Amino acid sequence: MKLCPVIVGIILGKKAFRKNRAYIQIIGGIIIIRFIMLIPYISFIAWILSVLFVMGFVSIKYICNLGKNKIAT
Repeated sequence: MKLCPVIVGIILGKKAFRKNRAYIQIIGGIIIIRFIMLIPYISFIAWILSVLFVMGFVSIKYICNLGKNKIAT
């Protein structure tokens, strides 16, 4: 749960800094999400949205991999 904003920051950095290097994308995205987390009421909403986004992302990846394993066996 504590890493959800970091994961969303990495994805946000990849979308915001498309032409830069990977480490600039990661650091930039984490800095953007950390600045958003400094705003009192918006930080709670951003945290909830990041948890929901990461949980949905993990669920989709799990379901996709589950389907691939059934086909292979």
